[in-house]
Amino acid sequence: MTPSTKPARGRGTPALCVGVAALLAIQAAEAQSDGEAAADCAERSPRPAYAGTFYDNDFSYLEDPCLPADDPRDGLARQTDRAKRIDLGAGVLASFGGESRLKYHDENSHAKSRLDGRDNAFLLNRLRLYGDLEIGEHLRVFGEMVDARSFGEEFSPRATEEVHWDLLNGFGEIRGAVQDADLHLRGGRQELLFGAQRLISPLDWGNTRRSFDGGRAGLTSAQLDVSAWFVFPRTIEPDATSDRDEDTRFAGAYGTYRVNRDLLLDLYALHLDREDEDAGEREIWTLGARHAGQEGGLFWELEGAYQFGDQKAPGMGPELDVSAGMFTIGLGYDFAELLPWKPRLSLYYDLATGDDDPDDGEVNTFDQLFPLAHAYFGFIDLVGRRNVEALSLRLSLQPHRRLRLSLAGHHFALESEQDALYNAGGAAIRSDRSGRSGSEVGQELDVTATIAILDRVGLQFGYSHFWGGDFVDNTGAAGVSGDTSFFYTQLTARF
Repeated sequence: MTPSTKPARGRGTPALCVGVAALLAIQAAEAQSDGEAAADCAERSPRPAYAGTFYDNDFSYLEDPCLPADDPRDGLARQTDRAKRIDLGAGVLASFGGESRLKYHDENSHAKSRLDGRDNAFLLNRLRLYGDLEIGEHLRVFGEMVDARSFGEEFSPRATEEVHWDLLNGFGEIRGAVQDADLHLRGGRQELLFGAQRLISPLDWGNTRRSFDGGRAGLTSAQLDVSAWFVFPRTIEPDATSDRDEDTRFAGAYGTYRVNRDLLLDLYALHLDREDEDAGEREIWTLGARHAGQEGGLFWELEGAYQFGDQKAPGMGPELDVSAGMFTIGLGYDFAELLPWKPRLSLYYDLATGDDDPDDGEVNTFDQLFPLAHAYFGFIDLVGRRNVEALSLRLSLQPHRRLRLSLAGHHFALESEQDALYNAGGAAIRSDRSGRSGSEVGQELDVTATIAILDRVGLQFGYSHFWGGDFVDNTGAAGVSGDTSFFYTQLTARF
């Protein structure tokens, strides 16, 4: 047999070996990659999708390939997520959702106008429904309705308690990219929320929430968020569609720079121009900054703002200069890595200036603008960010993953004895221009327990007690106690 006709038994062996080795290497690499991906997926879970404003909700995790690997959502969350990011074709995504909240109030000796000696017990119900339509990469339409009702009150509901099927948010938005940043231009009715909500907040505690009519532009990148707006506040008409307050114009710019995940700096400039037949004219600028950070368990926060402008009383009153300010400093420690129940302890000091001389041609009482005072000055809402000094000690505990306990103790004093005590809504509720009633407003203790029944269903219990100080006792009506208490329960479900 010639060499050319011999069986070539060994000629394919090297190629076959190389092929088999390559296949085994690829399989090993894929197995390692799958293992790493599985481990990565096991460590990941959907971040909280609901934001302080529903138009900022983020359900993008529904497109995350890790989600089916180890889905931590409960059954209700899975079902309600079916209404999020529905692909309608042609690049159109639709989302629907909302929130239902039922709250019971028992107010002892502070109903209606606060610290007036009257009691009140009632139910509040709020339903929010929204629809979000993303049309391609550049267009968006968002709408949200709110229905807020009060049941069983002995007095007429407060302005923040009742509105019937009103437009809370309704806007169109154009979106695009500018280098590495996302740009949006938005027009229509919209809520505003910036920073720690000390000056600009949707006021979620209020049953009706707060929103504005106007335009807003925003630029967002990995480290920087910048927004500018010109809006009119929405007025609340319980039995009619709310209109906008044409006599109040609110404009501003707010920027946040994130140095890293645990360190940020806010800078803002705000302009409020208000005309009122009863209160007169007021035009003020607010310039401020906020810094917040965390290093290990240690966390801190500082915020300060200065106001200037002018104010004129109704009629032929003189024009007065405005010069006022506020300051907040907080320091705390998170013991979650050191102690059971994950204690978190903090101490905050707040100051907002008051006016000690109404006849000096200058207004020194700080204007708190559109705040969430409830979160900082006690849940009874007797104190706002005007003419106040407050020291607050706060402790939170988590005995169980579904239970959080919070305690807050506050000491309140007037910054100026000659100015008034202003409540969370900014209204003066007690005053003594002579200053002889002193400056000690009192102390308050707030205790809350929050139970996560399901991922998006929560139950909260709260009890607060206020002990009136010399100022409250000396300025009260005869027979009206300066002490008061407040109990509430709240059931919230998001869908």
